[in-house]
Amino acid sequence: MSFGVKTSAPFRVRRMALMGLLISLGCFGWLGRQPVRADSRSVVPAMVTFNPTNVTELVAAITAANSAGQPVIINLVAGQTYTVTTTDHNSSPAGNIGLPKFSGTLPATTVNGNGAIIEIAPGAPFSTLIEVESATNLNLNNIVFRGNGGGGALFTRFGTPVLNDCTLTGFQSAALTNFAVSVRANRCTFTGNQKCVSLVNFSGLGAQFFGTNCTFSGNFPGAALSCGQGCSFDLKNCTFTGGTAPSVSISTTAGGATCRIRNCIFDGASPQFVVQQGASFVSDGNNLFRDTASNLFTLQPTDQTNTPAQLGPLANNGGPTQTYLPLVGSPAIDKGSFISGITTDQRGQARPFDFSNVANAAGGDGSDIGAVEVQPADQGGPVAVNSLVTLTITSSTLTSPSCSPTYANDYVVVATLTNVSTQTITTPTFQLLELQAASGAPPAVPFRLLTADGATCGSGGLPNAIQSTDGATPTPATLPTLAPGQSVTVRFVIAMPSIRRFRFVLNALGVPGASRPEATADQRPAPAARKK
Repeated sequence: MSFGVKTSAPFRVRRMALMGLLISLGCFGWLGRQPVRADSRSVVPAMVTFNPTNVTELVAAITAANSAGQPVIINLVAGQTYTVTTTDHNSSPAGNIGLPKFSGTLPATTVNGNGAIIEIAPGAPFSTLIEVESATNLNLNNIVFRGNGGGGALFTRFGTPVLNDCTLTGFQSAALTNFAVSVRANRCTFTGNQKCVSLVNFSGLGAQFFGTNCTFSGNFPGAALSCGQGCSFDLKNCTFTGGTAPSVSISTTAGGATCRIRNCIFDGASPQFVVQQGASFVSDGNNLFRDTASNLFTLQPTDQTNTPAQLGPLANNGGPTQTYLPLVGSPAIDKGSFISGITTDQRGQARPFDFSNVANAAGGDGSDIGAVEVQPADQGGPVAVNSLVTLTITSSTLTSPSCSPTYANDYVVVATLTNVSTQTITTPTFQLLELQAASGAPPAVPFRLLTADGATCGSGGLPNAIQSTDGATPTPATLPTLAPGQSVTVRFVIAMPSIRRFRFVLNALGVPGASRPEATADQRPAPAARKK
């Protein structure tokens, strides 16, 4: 039997109601999300869209958004630089502001930067680019805010602004100052600022900052994060590095402040933390500290101290913002833990990617610590090449067990791997994604891929295992480089605890990488081999 490799996406795994064994080879893909249908009784406000091409038009768009009374989208021109030269208004205590404030009570305002730059002109007579003084739900997406030695990018007084995929760089005071509101930053990079985020207690209300998958780099001489009385930081999968002493990664300047961290890297110069009496620092585990944090945190067993993170330079490692990539052997790799809702890293790469040759942290899922989830391609290794190949089953046989009495039978699948692309594929391998019963309670012992690298009757051969050989007997050979049109025969041997339907999902890897399509096949043993 054979199956073809599909090359469009998304894909839905076919589930066949057949007796016997179910084998799905190359189920590369995901289930498509069903469309959301609005209730006919609901009323959706109309959307107003602005497409400013220069600063004058941007000022007009913000002014119009404040009085629109309905959701607003402002789309900046990709790659355009919007240089703000004059003061729009004065606001105490922020001072002079370059652009009109976001005000009013709008349903939502979204500014899509598309990689555009909004900057303070050198020597401009104002201190901050943007002020948020409303109940507006403001979303700032993929914008580079550049200070050029000027004051700050964002001053928030009310509302719940969210920054996604933004870069804030070159600001002399705090790049982001938050008075008594909740600000979220997702997949953002703060670099080369005197201070990144300053939280200020205003009228007895504590300001909050939630940072997820963010990078804080080279910020000096002030603290990357500064928190006043009653304020709080909540940081998940963030990377702090590149500051110079006496810079600190986080400082709390008054009692009652709190800082909660999980899956974060603190790799800057010492001292990294300054705390006033009464402030609270909480580790939820899986953090990596270059120095010791034991005098500030109650450390968890999964925290690492006095351990350099072994990071590469701040660079374009994919995605809209620059990041620090953990190098091969970094103690950040696979030493993180699962956090609900975090499924990608700062670059948009899938999280987790669990390297089979790196031990996970206790209770971890193979996630990396910090803002970047290392992928095989980051280390020069194989990546998914599923759209470049086909895998055709030529035979499948139920045989006597190699691992008796633990296992009842072996199931041997022989297939032909063919390079159908115009590119040479080096280092072809297979990654086991799934091998388990198709339904019902799992068996007492797991299904095991005996032809996986290092697999034995009692260990290995489980999901994330790699098979880099052709699985031939008695001596398997490493899979060869495949030129365009070239094929190789591959043998997979599965140890079965009992004769029952099961799912077998593989990922084809190699160099170069490719997209991730899906293919499925259904198999069942000959009637004589079925369990009665």
